[in-house]
Amino acid sequence: MHVICLDLESILIPEIWEEVAEETGIKELELTTRDIEDYDELMAHRYQVLRENDIDIGLIKEVIQTVNPLQGAPEFVDWARQKAQVAILTDSFYEFINPLMKDFNRPMVFARTLHTDENGYLEGYSPPKTTDIKLTAIETFNKTGLDTIAVGDSFNDLSMLRKADKGYLYQPSRDVEQNVEDIEQKHSYSDLKQAIKKQLKK
Repeated sequence: MHVICLDLESILIPEIWEEVAEETGIKELELTTRDIEDYDELMAHRYQVLRENDIDIGLIKEVIQTVNPLQGAPEFVDWARQKAQVAILTDSFYEFINPLMKDFNRPMVFARTLHTDENGYLEGYSPPKTTDIKLTAIETFNKTGLDTIAVGDSFNDLSMLRKADKGYLYQPSRDVEQNVEDIEQKHSYSDLKQAIKKQLKK
């Protein structure tokens, strides 16, 4: 039995923080794990920028309501679910992504939980950075005898891609593409489907 483990942002939906940056006009919020590998450092930067610009979780959720899946993403997930089990593994937050999961018929999701202060400003999350959600999920699936196929695009996906029975980088950033040579790269859902089909036959 196989389980196909998919990162979420840039794989199935746009980067949420980039959408917030575009809506608010704050370019500093465009930074993602493609740009800053250290997730705690990235989130600390976001907390500061949000407070400086009086942006609370309510406004962020309003932006998220306008986010649509990437073209072809729901169809790709439907196809994957016909072939194997599917799990979404993401460093995003349940509070952000739960409304978007209806577009994918609500697959299994592993994410983080946000913490906000009394004014609705973001101030933390759990589990902490020391818990690699994606890697932990892959290791757990492997221990239960499932064959794992993982798809990601960023530096924070590399541990799960390397631990999975087979990992793929999907449309990685130039920085990731130029610095990671040991993981197969795919640049369209069509190519990814073909690769996964071959892997499922092994």
